[in-house]
Amino acid sequence: MKNLGLSFAVAAFSLVLANSAYAGPIQYTDRSAFLAAIGSSATITFDGIVSSGGLAVYNTSAGATFSGVNFVGIQKPVPYYNMYVFDGAYLDNGGSYSLNGTASLASPYSTKPSGGLTGVLSVTFPFPVTAAGTDFMVETRLVSGSFAVALSTGDTFSGMGTRTPGFFGIVSDTPFTGMTFTIGPPVGDAEWNRLSFDNFVFSLAEPVPEPGSSLLLFSMGLVGLVGAARRRMRK
Repeated sequence: MKNLGLSFAVAAFSLVLANSAYAGPIQYTDRSAFLAAIGSSATITFDGIVSSGGLAVYNTSAGATFSGVNFVGIQKPVPYYNMYVFDGAYLDNGGSYSLNGTASLASPYSTKPSGGLTGVLSVTFPFPVTAAGTDFMVETRLVSGSFAVALSTGDTFSGMGTRTPGFFGIVSDTPFTGMTFTIGPPVGDAEWNRLSFDNFVFSLAEPVPEPGSSLLLFSMGLVGLVGAARRRMRK
């Protein structure tokens, strides 16, 4: 009987170890599936920030904060702060930054390797989140361009932007406080690559406890009960 109780406790603890393993974040390319997975959320549309056909320039290390989320555009290697919000009607030499005919946030641009410049959009949340996502596309004079995303947890991802709006989203079982979008070099004859972002979504709900945490408490209690039972049987 003693061995049976101890074996049961060991089995329960092994189950905890198996279930508490870090599953890793999940990347989404479909907005509907992403929203269905995250529960309550807030969306930043960037509308109403600038007048019709206008733009706003954010060229300091403070960047700009919308709905509590701070965005900073950085051009490396020598830090040059460079980020814009464009109205949907804004045109720059015939090129549009608008994804959906509405206002968009534009990242700093990256050049071909020979140009030596890399654009980075840094995003910092007002509290730890478990999900974030955004519509995106390359500026319409370009063909396509890559980008890389890194979470504050160290997890990394990659994507490719084209003239057709796309979606990039992350759902993580480990909360993160920030993320960066690093703009890759342009594809084709273009000399630079820049991404526009719109309808930026982040989760509001408190993180759901990992399954392993509940099982860990259960197994610890079970081990304690087995130990107590064995001590009573010795008396």
